[in-house]
Amino acid sequence: NIMFSHVIRRDFFNAAVNASLGAIMAALVVVYNLMLGTWTLIYYANWRYDEFCFEGFNGVLSALLFAIETQQTIGFGSRAPGDCWMTAFLVGTHSLLAVVLNSIILGIAFARIAHPKNRGRTVLISDCAVIARRNGMLKLSCV
Repeated sequence: NIMFSHVIRRDFFNAAVNASLGAIMAALVVVYNLMLGTWTLIYYANWRYDEFCFEGFNGVLSALLFAIETQQTIGFGSRAPGDCWMTAFLVGTHSLLAVVLNSIILGIAFARIAHPKNRGRTVLISDCAVIARRNGMLKLSCV
């Protein structure tokens, strides 16, 4: 347990790249849902404080849908931010944090794809095959 927390704090990226696919997917679902839940509560509280800060809001479900639309940058539809500085600040902050989270997730995914951990299994050594230069060209011959 102490070793695991040390690895997560000190070397998060390599720990995430070397984790199993199931663990990565579980962490992804948890982190995305926590972020959406947090922003849902923030938007709902902001709407309860000043209803003119949002257009098309009815309650918590509207706040959740607005958080999803903001985080996934799919457009607002009938729900939209109103003419409030606080809402503009919150949407900007949420969008920036969503980009950072997506960048981390994509970085881990690309590192897993490019990670040479299993590359050694694809390189074969032969006792009889030789690559040699013959007549100015590289040719493969089996001796």
